[in-house]
Amino acid sequence: DKGVSGMRFDTIATVSKIPEFPDLSENQKKDFDEAYTQGPNLHKYIHEMNKEVFSHYDVVTAGEIFGVPATDSIRFTDRRREELNMAFTFDLIRIDVDPKAKWRRTDWTLSKFRQTVNTSDKTAGQYGWNAFFLDNHDNPRVVSHFGDDRPKWRVPSAKALATVILTQRATPFIYQGTELGMTNYPFKSIDDFDDIGVKGSWKDLVETGQVSKEEFLKAARVTSRDNARTPFQWDATENSGFTTGKPWLKVNPNYKEINAASQINDPDSVLNYYRKLIQLRHDIPALTYGEYHDLDLNNDTVYAYTRIDGNEKYLVVVNFKENSVNYKLPEDISIQSTVVESNAKSPIEQNATSIKLAPWQSGIYKLN
Repeated sequence: DKGVSGMRFDTIATVSKIPEFPDLSENQKKDFDEAYTQGPNLHKYIHEMNKEVFSHYDVVTAGEIFGVPATDSIRFTDRRREELNMAFTFDLIRIDVDPKAKWRRTDWTLSKFRQTVNTSDKTAGQYGWNAFFLDNHDNPRVVSHFGDDRPKWRVPSAKALATVILTQRATPFIYQGTELGMTNYPFKSIDDFDDIGVKGSWKDLVETGQVSKEEFLKAARVTSRDNARTPFQWDATENSGFTTGKPWLKVNPNYKEINAASQINDPDSVLNYYRKLIQLRHDIPALTYGEYHDLDLNNDTVYAYTRIDGNEKYLVVVNFKENSVNYKLPEDISIQSTVVESNAKSPIEQNATSIKLAPWQSGIYKLN
């Protein structure tokens, strides 16, 4: 009644407890996150919320369902069940978490990345709907995680990832600072962290001698959620214009180069590329509702997929490497026109059946 138009429900999958509060089995302890989502009244509670409240208003509901197996996510968003409009799943953003030691990261591949996206899309199917995000308040910065935050490649890779985020068959969520290409913080010691998870693991692993200080800090620098919690970089003044007081975490030292004020009027900035993509998503329904089809799930270099809505056919292509690539389209596909590109070095001819991709180039193309 106060005018709220949407709600995000934190850890919604754990609101129903198992009444007897049994101890976890040895197998459950290995993946306790999932065990906590097995409450007997979970879907009954969410359906009741929908029936008594959500259905009476023009609101959108998004649920964080951390711990829920990917194949079960449809139970929360299948519109026939009358529960939530969309759900945040974590298989993609945590694709490189080491299952044996969650404070560590393992190498991720583009093929695994796109296969995870594909599974999520297929699970949502005709009646479900996903939320799509590549960083948030609990995870590192997207350009440092899935892109390349070195000065030469930060802007091109940030734009390439923006293209991925804004062209999925899901509702995109853009975390504050992502639209500027903000990066991870250069943590130097354990004292730089405020993350309770990092500090707890330090006590458990480093202070007991199980893991060396150097090994732990190397991992924490790229995994800590504190990376996403440093103050927003508004401008090049003290504390990046965020506060005249003392912020809870130090401002990233690169704030003089990366800030909103320097990007607002720059047509080639990351910020204005996000603006352009958001407008395109509004203008082209196929980029929201069109069928999603990955063109080569095993390709580890070029992420290419189509978005098709009736006769409206679009191709999205992203080069995930820092070297040029000649990408040949599947035999039945040819390009009618270019909708938008980032970091492109050569124009694409009408009816082209291949694209010479520059490093971290991305593009949206209308197909014949």
